Amino acid sequence: MKTKLIQLLNNEVVSLVDAKSYYRVLGDESNVDIQMTIDAAVNKAEQMTNRQLCKATYEGYLDNFKDSKIPKPPLVSVTKVEYLNTDGERVAYTDYEVDAISVPAVISFSSTPSDYKGGKNSVIVTFECGYETVPAAIKQWIFINGLTYFENRENIVVGATVSTDNKKYTDHLLDDYRIIPV
Repeated sequence: MKTKLIQLLNNEVVSLVDAKSYYRVLGDESNVDIQMTIDAAVNKAEQMTNRQLCKATYEGYLDNFKDSKIPKPPLVSVTKVEYLNTDGERVAYTDYEVDAISVPAVISFSSTPSDYKGGKNSVIVTFECGYETVPAAIKQWIFINGLTYFENRENIVVGATVSTDNKKYTDHLLDDYRIIPV
């Protein structure tokens, strides 16, 4: 399923206040830098896990009425399914079921409408996804990596020794949440 982001419903996985507390920053001079590091860490966590961390609405596109996995878990709901009819108009479709227990969720179609046009991106699934509460391990990974980005903003750090032990620990925080694309 190809996807297009329609709307971020909540884009705060980690608040600026919580990040500043974790980074041990008191003033407001670094707020922009801190927010950028948190945003970068959230984006990287989403890429590594293939999950949607903050709530969002997506349109998913299919080329036919074949059962399909719904990307960007966790799924909150499928809000509508439409298809392109022979006149090229979007028409509501209701003969489907969603297996929300599977991760990622699976949408199954019971039939193909008689006026279905077919072709590329001819079935449109609108869905909401994202966490109500982001798991602690993912938040911890975001805090640690955001702080690392913040403390090492320059390309070269002179006189610093980088330990890989902490990196091994932090990368494994996401292991239980990774979705392997098929």
